[in-house]
Amino acid sequence: MSITQAQKTALITGASSGIGFACAELLAKQGYKLILISRRASKLETALQKLRPYGVDLYPMALNLCETDSAEKVFAFCKEKGLKPDMLICNAGMNRVGSLSNTSPEQITDILNLQVVNPTLLCRYFGREMKRARQGHIMIVSSLTAYTPYPTLSLYAASKRYLHQLSKSLAAELKPYHINVTNLCPGGVETDFFIKKGNFIRIAGRLHLMKQAREVAVKGLKALYKGKSTITPGFFNRLLITGTPIIPQACIAWFYHHTSLFANITDDACKKNTDLQEEVIHPNKQTQAFALVTGGSSGIGWEYAKILAQKSYSILLISNKKEDLEEKSNLLRERYAVETLSLYMDLSQPGAAEQIIAFCHTHKLDIEILINNAGFFMS
Repeated sequence: MSITQAQKTALITGASSGIGFACAELLAKQGYKLILISRRASKLETALQKLRPYGVDLYPMALNLCETDSAEKVFAFCKEKGLKPDMLICNAGMNRVGSLSNTSPEQITDILNLQVVNPTLLCRYFGREMKRARQGHIMIVSSLTAYTPYPTLSLYAASKRYLHQLSKSLAAELKPYHINVTNLCPGGVETDFFIKKGNFIRIAGRLHLMKQAREVAVKGLKALYKGKSTITPGFFNRLLITGTPIIPQACIAWFYHHTSLFANITDDACKKNTDLQEEVIHPNKQTQAFALVTGGSSGIGWEYAKILAQKSYSILLISNKKEDLEEKSNLLRERYAVETLSLYMDLSQPGAAEQIIAFCHTHKLDIEILINNAGFFMS
């Protein structure tokens, strides 16, 4: 172990178990100082006891990365301790199984904070520090579901696909600064991440297709040091990435309705176990069929609104451009003789979706078509 190596620092989220802890142990052997982030203080303490014999400096932080301001707290913690991580490993994740309709808004916010917002902010904060130093390593742990989404893992898969794309973009952005960015895409790993083992997990385990966390961590770190942009350990996992997308959707739908093969547990079981009391809008004689278009006052959204109005749909336009919104709503009403409603709303603000639902309830609107079109481009 060189003096230079001993002075290096790694920050790991989800560090108390699984791939995160395996990475921590491997880096401790290499002499890295370790900043360890984990939600459960008890598990973090257990991890610290295992790492202390390596004689490296350990900086634990018990923190729930589902919280909105978690990334800022991590960055402030490092500043307070005078730490400048040379390596960032974004590993924290949660296995939320269930259909989107049976997932509460709070659960959606948690998983997006954990697997989209805070990893992005951590990469931004520490990536800037690495750019100034003109060296560093970032490993982002995605998932096999980023390539092979299943019906009861839609939210989890979408967030992991985001991490996959984020790592590719960051790799290109930071390469001129001698910073390696690697997307580690593990398949099945023998960890407590899989709380309830379904048919697929049991079969994979019997066929020895489930990998050990240490093995995945070793391959991930080797790929990171070599500057590889993506690593998927295991031939079977790479085969799934290639083969699953070409499986007809009818087959996936059949498996979803007849077996727990793809999702550990069926959605019915998930629904029975959840404490979510879902509010459902039941159409009745007082409701009126509407098409809801976000970003509906211009661009593609406006074109969708016109097409739907031509087909005699009543239209609910939502936009953050107040003057354009009123003008376009009146234009639809006059040109196509359909009922139109407009709602001025900035969808980037917290609680926007709930306000839209409340608006639909108040006006007794039966939304038959939803066009999620709103967005903005930052250059």
